[in-house]
Amino acid sequence: MKIQHITYRELKAMVSEKSFALIILLEFLLVTSSGLLSVGYVLLTSPESSNTANQLASLVYVGVVTDTPEIYYKAFSDTNVKYTFYSSYVVAKSDFKDGLIDTLLVGDISLGREPAVLQVYLPSNNPKTPLTKLALKKILTKLETEVRVEKVDEFASNVELADYKIMNYRLRGKHMEIYYVFTIPLLLFLPSVIAGSLSIDSITQDLESKRILNLLLAPLSYLDVVLGKILSALVISVVQAILWTTIIDLFFVPVENKLALISVTTLYTVFFMNCGAAIALHLKKMKNSQIFYTFFSMSAISLFSPFANLHPLLQQASPAYLLAKLSLGHPTTNYLPHILILTLLSVLTTLYLNKIAGKITET
Repeated sequence: MKIQHITYRELKAMVSEKSFALIILLEFLLVTSSGLLSVGYVLLTSPESSNTANQLASLVYVGVVTDTPEIYYKAFSDTNVKYTFYSSYVVAKSDFKDGLIDTLLVGDISLGREPAVLQVYLPSNNPKTPLTKLALKKILTKLETEVRVEKVDEFASNVELADYKIMNYRLRGKHMEIYYVFTIPLLLFLPSVIAGSLSIDSITQDLESKRILNLLLAPLSYLDVVLGKILSALVISVVQAILWTTIIDLFFVPVENKLALISVTTLYTVFFMNCGAAIALHLKKMKNSQIFYTFFSMSAISLFSPFANLHPLLQQASPAYLLAKLSLGHPTTNYLPHILILTLLSVLTTLYLNKIAGKITET
């Protein structure tokens, strides 16, 4: 019996497990739900840019008192906000107090060199005020842009303003941050951690059932037997990494440095796989080994938490930091120290596994 035969047999057993199908399902839900997480992220960081806010803007009524309505017309264009121009401040203020308009803008927008002063009136205790503020933010931003363009044309005609549009030629997530800081790192790191748990199951099941004795009769070294049992977990992890990076790159956001990402994922997997195997060889029992490995793996996963950002060194040690930076296209050479440390850990744990492989006979 060769080592690849053991690996193939274990691979078939792992893939046929219901828990494996559940893991794939959870990862699929993670990918598909990232779009919803992106919406929540946008609503928290820039709610005025969401489609819902744009639709609700039609409920906002703005009054304007000015002698320069032309620039305001441009600012109100392409918005759903209802607006009315007043020639009298007294009438406008009366309508504002009576609730006929939600907000009042007072001021002339001068296109000369002197600054323009704009007064904004908002009700202090009105449930509609947050929505009004969102609508005003978009209007005032457009107003600022229009004034800047007009003044550049008037006073700096030699300055050329670039007009560009980013072409979105594939189906992409509109707001991509969540994919880079959360989805991609978790999809690549989680299978690496699970590989350690799969290694424990593979070894301890045969130790507890005494089936390991049949493998020990084969002309293989103890390390070959151990590696044959756990390499299937490595195959599963690497295949998942290739699959998810390809799917995300095709349908959601661009993924850079794919080869580096797969390599780093492989190093993480080898490390956790070796750790899981070492724990199984020492403790022998599946329950005890899994409990011990759970505490170990949760410590590693905690590096994804906000606490990892409390100190720069902790942040850079986070798997999420390395995987996110690489997926964004940062040069791999910038993170050679991280990769070298991972490589060293993988080599050391493999050497340690070779040293204790003989424990597989202690059934």
